[in-house]
Amino acid sequence: MSHPIENTIPVKGTTKATRVATLALVLSAIATPVLAQPAAPATDTAAPAADATAPPDAPTQAEAAAKELAAAKSALAAAQAELQTQKEATSTAVKARTDLESQLSTVQQELSAAKTALEQAQAAAQAKADAAATADKSRADHEAQLRTVREELAAARAAAEKAQAETSAKVAALATAEQARAELETKLGAESARLAASELAANEKLAAAEKSAAEKVAAAQREAMTVADKLAASERAAAEAQERVRRVEERLAAEERGRVAGAAEIETLKSRVPAASGGTLTPDRARAEAGKAGEAFLAAEQRARKERSDEAKATLATAAATLRQAQFDVAVATDAQGVYRLRAEDTLGIVAGRFYGTGNRWPLVYEANRHVLANPDALVPGITLVVP
Repeated sequence: MSHPIENTIPVKGTTKATRVATLALVLSAIATPVLAQPAAPATDTAAPAADATAPPDAPTQAEAAAKELAAAKSALAAAQAELQTQKEATSTAVKARTDLESQLSTVQQELSAAKTALEQAQAAAQAKADAAATADKSRADHEAQLRTVREELAAARAAAEKAQAETSAKVAALATAEQARAELETKLGAESARLAASELAANEKLAAAEKSAAEKVAAAQREAMTVADKLAASERAAAEAQERVRRVEERLAAEERGRVAGAAEIETLKSRVPAASGGTLTPDRARAEAGKAGEAFLAAEQRARKERSDEAKATLATAAATLRQAQFDVAVATDAQGVYRLRAEDTLGIVAGRFYGTGNRWPLVYEANRHVLANPDALVPGITLVVP
């Protein structure tokens, strides 16, 4: 009878995976029939019993089983050999894969380096392109400059040729001029000799003229000195005359000032003498002047009370003296008894009692001094009053 193992033997041309799967199936199929076979008889005595109980086709099955086992073992050996080969191939493949991965990493690094180098090369190429463009532009500029220089060189050459021609003409003219100069020098030599002779004669005449002129100048200087002496004497006499005139003018001016001062003093005296006595002083005029003097005295008195300085005191003393003189003039003009300077304790009643024997006549004093008193009860010590 056939066994399923025959269909599981690896066939040449199958894949490695298929062969491995087939080997596994063969091993599982073989294991069960072999274990199910009865054990061999241990002794010869047991054989008849076995023969008596075995079926008629038992040898045939055993042979078939032995053949299948042999075939299975052969297939197992082939499978084990194939498996070892696959292990070696797998190890080789793993190693190759590792090498390939290492090579791939190296290739990737080389690719990255190549990309970087390519980018650098591209940048360098771009820079070279830019430099080439700049160089082209610079070349164009240089060519334009070269054309300009060539044009200028051509113009310079033309100018040089023209200048050379002009120089040649000038050289010819210079030769002619040199010849003329030589002729002129010859003539100049002759003329110089003639001029030297003339100059000698002129110098002799000049020396004689200078001698005569020196004698005349000396005589003129002596005469001028004489005139100067006379002029100095005249100037001294004039100065003395001017000095005498100045002194006379000073005496006249002094006399005029004395006359003016005397006239002013006379007018001042007249202004202080009543009209009845030949003067110009009137009561109204005297009161007006005394009123001004009284205002100045009151202002100076207030300042002296506020400041208490030497200047204020001096101003007050001057104002008091001026007021006293003005009040004296009022007394003269009004034919009053005289003047009186108020003390700190005085009142108009006290003044009236002192001069009239009674204080009831104080209104008479007040009326005579209204030009300096605004209020009979507000008296300022030091003010001068007219006593009628």
